[in-house]
Amino acid sequence: NPALGSTSPMVLLSHLAARTGRIRLGVAATLVAYHPPLRLAEDATLLSALSGGRTDLGLGRSVAARTPRTVGFDHDRPHVEARLLERGLGTFSGRCDQLLRLLAGKEPGLQGTPVDLLDAVTPQVWVHAAGAGESAEYAARNGLPMGVAYFSRPTTVLEAVGVPVPDVFEGQSL
Repeated sequence: NPALGSTSPMVLLSHLAARTGRIRLGVAATLVAYHPPLRLAEDATLLSALSGGRTDLGLGRSVAARTPRTVGFDHDRPHVEARLLERGLGTFSGRCDQLLRLLAGKEPGLQGTPVDLLDAVTPQVWVHAAGAGESAEYAARNGLPMGVAYFSRPTTVLEAVGVPVPDVFEGQSL
């Protein structure tokens, strides 16, 4: 529904937080390759404070976004991305790990002390996956809930959760 879509989901969700009191608010799949983990942690924590702790944060990995997008001039990009990859932050897992450390108060800042975020209920983190790939493995490895994109690739989702595909679709054409 175009009326519910937003180029800035956290702004829209802040608006909804001010007008609701019980529903949970969140983004199903924030593409972590396009959002610096610190900014994402700050935005999600602020939304959690504004909503009274009703925030869900879904993390997604875009097939088209294998490497992080960086801010800066094009000639800076290879150097910045190389530094991110050296620190393990140029991957889906690396960026999600840093985000989880930030939300837990365990990510060191420039001075070596943990980065301080708002004092709010930590958002519920989810991983959004389309099948039994890297996202599903990350969710399992870290004990995180997983949302699945059944609408986009039903057979890979069923395989991800261990349902034999022929049993489910027996007699139906795929």
